[in-house]
Amino acid sequence: MKVWELIDLLEKNYELNGHASLRNARYQWRHVLRLLGDSDSEKVRAGDIETYKAKRVKEGAARGTVNNELALLLRSYNLAKQQELIYRSPPIQKFRVHNARQGFVRPDVFWKIFATLQVLDEDVADAFMCSYLLGWRRGMVLGMTWSEVDVKAKRVQLPAQRCKNRKALTVTLEGETLKLFQRRDGKRNGEHVFHREGKPIRDFRGVWNRARVAAKVPDLRFHDSRRAFCVNAFAAGWSVNHIMAVGGWSTNSMVLRYGIPDEERIREDLSRLSDYVKDGAPKNGHTSHGRNP
Repeated sequence: MKVWELIDLLEKNYELNGHASLRNARYQWRHVLRLLGDSDSEKVRAGDIETYKAKRVKEGAARGTVNNELALLLRSYNLAKQQELIYRSPPIQKFRVHNARQGFVRPDVFWKIFATLQVLDEDVADAFMCSYLLGWRRGMVLGMTWSEVDVKAKRVQLPAQRCKNRKALTVTLEGETLKLFQRRDGKRNGEHVFHREGKPIRDFRGVWNRARVAAKVPDLRFHDSRRAFCVNAFAAGWSVNHIMAVGGWSTNSMVLRYGIPDEERIREDLSRLSDYVKDGAPKNGHTSHGRNP
């Protein structure tokens, strides 16, 4: 059984179970198919995996990206063994990486990027705003159809199969979010809410790279808008439960992980704390320093 057959088996399994990340998986395992696809699956050894890792890094792939590709390969091997199609798999050793990103988009930076994107591609600009205001993943945003949106009722309802945590998501639209969907309603052309002349938005890397360079945040990723949603929601006084309900998280630990501290707000909080403590000091400027009265 060839490696490409293992991947084909995994793809069919994803389709059967309505896996929300199928599109991302297809993008990731194309490199596995390119470099290992014609290999006999049971003859792949640890050395072949190490060679794969070295080639991908040489091509410029991040180690975290390579780990994601290897995870899919391992999943395909495990699935084939469960179905007794093969009886051995190679040891797949991933890179050790610290992949908890610390980047997020401050509101002032968001508006700079949004303004640039409006000039370059206003449809991508709107998709970015949706992710920023709701904390939704790229696939949730770009895959949204008008059957899931009721502008008059001010509501978006995503079915469970469209959400990574397999829980249906309902969000009420207000403020800037409502204005966004009203604007998209005026641009209806086909079933997708975010589209280019009626066609789904697929690849916008060129536009995105130009926008982030113009905003002087060259390392920024679209997914950082999800992290920014957490930071902004915490700053606005939201409860963890409300953040989970809108952003589609299953556990509060994931929300807290995404809730990256905002250094500027920490400085402001420390300043307020200092003023609060100072207000409690003796008015004559003297303290006892622990001496008995």
